[in-house]
Amino acid sequence: HIVVTLFRSIGLSVALEPMNIFQNHEPDDNRRPDILIRNPYGGGRQKIIDVTLSAFNGSNRTDDDKPEQPLIARRKEKESKYNEIANRNGLDFIAAPFSHTGEIDVKFRNFLLQQIRLKLQLVDGEVKKSKVRSIMKHFVRHISAAINRSASRNILLKATKTLNLIRHIQQNSSSSPSFDSISSSSSHSPDDFLQEFELQITNQDVIQT
Repeated sequence: HIVVTLFRSIGLSVALEPMNIFQNHEPDDNRRPDILIRNPYGGGRQKIIDVTLSAFNGSNRTDDDKPEQPLIARRKEKESKYNEIANRNGLDFIAAPFSHTGEIDVKFRNFLLQQIRLKLQLVDGEVKKSKVRSIMKHFVRHISAAINRSASRNILLKATKTLNLIRHIQQNSSSSPSFDSISSSSSHSPDDFLQEFELQITNQDVIQT
């Protein structure tokens, strides 16, 4: 949603999760990209974009000198899924992989930069590098904030499930004086933890926006 909002902020006509977009050639095709850009700056075909988050770990990042590896691999996966059918429907496909730490795949970053430059050229008649950098920094900041919020809430969800499991085990364990003492002394810590974590997420949202 944040990517759609940012595209609209520079005057692009954007549809979110367009349905039945490939059914001209494949009636039963239920593939649905995340974004359709109807009027890309620079003309040419309409663009479809699929946004995805990629985690970095030892299995997909095998070379510390090439931190972009996971994003490139994810982009290629999306391209193999959408490129051919998009082309047959007269569309250009662009993959938009992001990492959980805020990195953006170079191809999608270049597309953002192109659209910003063309917008400035249309409005101002000239393109100042400082203004392009400023707008791009604004885009990246908001995208990173959205990723951080999503990641934080996923962690909170997992933490909540874990703490609920602990409560369930405590409630169903055979009682003993020592267990009752431990349980009593820590009975409020799970709720306190969740409340503190939710407050941290809220504060993070306020700071980053």
